[in-house]
Amino acid sequence: MGEVYKIEFIFTPPTFGKKKELCSLNNLSRWYRFAKTKIKQEFKTELGEWFLPQWEDNPYSKAEIEYTILRKDGKKLDSDNLTIIYKWVQDFLVEQEYMVDDDKIRVVLNPTQLYVEGSVETSVRIVIKLYERFKMTINELKTKAEQLVNELENVGEDTHVKAASGRVRSLLGEIKNATPQLRRDLIALDKK
Repeated sequence: MGEVYKIEFIFTPPTFGKKKELCSLNNLSRWYRFAKTKIKQEFKTELGEWFLPQWEDNPYSKAEIEYTILRKDGKKLDSDNLTIIYKWVQDFLVEQEYMVDDDKIRVVLNPTQLYVEGSVETSVRIVIKLYERFKMTINELKTKAEQLVNELENVGEDTHVKAASGRVRSLLGEIKNATPQLRRDLIALDKK
């Protein structure tokens, strides 16, 4: 697996309404249609401010995320009941550039733990393991730059090939993902 970057924290799942009901699959029809966007944005803001700020290094391509619901009282809650909330966390990892995409995430749902001490009725422990960081050497960058120049010959107002445009976007994405590490490599070369 190589280098693994681990993040672990406990978050409180979003709630809705005056009674502060938990946003879950059990009451999906009551909150999803009317308040999903607001609830999702507030949740992502909380994640960014407290747990997952903007990533400042190369993103990873794979992850394993383990979720465990923690309940203060003995009320059972199926471990998959907060699946929508888990998806928001995974989307946020991509938005904050921890990951290139969320298509290579292994999700583990642990059984709900009951009678957990704490001040919050329901919370979720999350363990994120990121691995396979996106990397590119200076020589690979040269090759990508040459490919980019070649593909750009077929992109523009005069002659535009849709497939070439797609290849340009792909190359730019690869270069963007490797930029933090390439910047460090270039600085190291300058110091020699």
